[in-house]
Amino acid sequence: MSREARIGLLALISIGSLVWGYKFLKGKNLFKSSYTFYVEYKQIDGLNVSTPVFINGMEVGTVQDIYLKPDNQQIIIVVLDVTSKVKIPKNTIAEITSTGFMGGKALNLVFGYTCTDDCAVSGDYLIGRTKGMLQSMFPEDQLTTYSGFAKGEAKKFLDSLDQKIEADQGGAMVHTLHDARVTALQAKLMTTSLNSLTQATTKSIEGTIKNLESITQNIKSSNDKIAALIKNTEAITADLNKAQLSKTVKNVDTTLELTQDAIVTLKQTLKSSTQTIKELEGILHKVKSGEGTLGKLANDEALYNNLNRTIKNLDIFLTDFRLNPKRYVNVSVFGKKQKQYELPSHDPALPILDSVGIKEKQ
Repeated sequence: MSREARIGLLALISIGSLVWGYKFLKGKNLFKSSYTFYVEYKQIDGLNVSTPVFINGMEVGTVQDIYLKPDNQQIIIVVLDVTSKVKIPKNTIAEITSTGFMGGKALNLVFGYTCTDDCAVSGDYLIGRTKGMLQSMFPEDQLTTYSGFAKGEAKKFLDSLDQKIEADQGGAMVHTLHDARVTALQAKLMTTSLNSLTQATTKSIEGTIKNLESITQNIKSSNDKIAALIKNTEAITADLNKAQLSKTVKNVDTTLELTQDAIVTLKQTLKSSTQTIKELEGILHKVKSGEGTLGKLANDEALYNNLNRTIKNLDIFLTDFRLNPKRYVNVSVFGKKQKQYELPSHDPALPILDSVGIKEKQ
């Protein structure tokens, strides 16, 4: 793979991870199939993006987006991202509830039966409803009873408190009330500081969200480049498939096996050559030391001179026999006496005889 292809693939993976992370922060998991439902509210009581969606206490999704209805700014549209494993009726109620005294919110899907043919599909609108903190903490049928009981008990407590204050003018009860007032004032100051901290944190979060939106816009503007990069990656993959890498690798393996066999044969040849060289060294050593015929011939100067003389004499004889056969063969045909051989004036054997120190008799 070329360097440009690696850089492009790394950029594609980085962009995909960034998009997935941004969607995940907004409560959308790209790797899970889900349904998208819409709910209209007049008041959402601090509901935020990524707030969990529950069915009987089990989390089945998140709040994906919140925005004002374009044709009616008094209506708030809440977009829910719910897993596709859940089947809910079309008349399901999306109820906003409080999760505690600190203002936490959740969204419950309330329905009375299991749907078969009238199930809500992705893009449907659900019924919206908001419950207060007390309604979220107590069942509806018990809320009235608890309210009446709380009112009665509070009245009894206040009456008893008035009686004790009247009976203990300037005593411990007055000091207790004063301490309670101081405590309430400190709690108010703490709440004010907490609100300031929350506002500062909210600004930072808003800045982070704006940065993420800017990054998303940049990614959106680069869709053409990303598409071209993906197309190039597909073309490279197709070229690699056409290249039949498996066949090439198989051929390389076969070549390597043949090379290994050749190396083994070469090792055997080198081993034989080494043995031959050793034997040749032994022969040369024997020749140098004068052992054997070749050694004696190479080291005995007298033998060499005699052999050289013999070869030259044989050369003289053969040359003279070729040029003067009558000198050696005397054949008489019909009993006629052969003429006596006369030595030529330019005998070709004379230079050879002179070189070895032999003079021909005239």
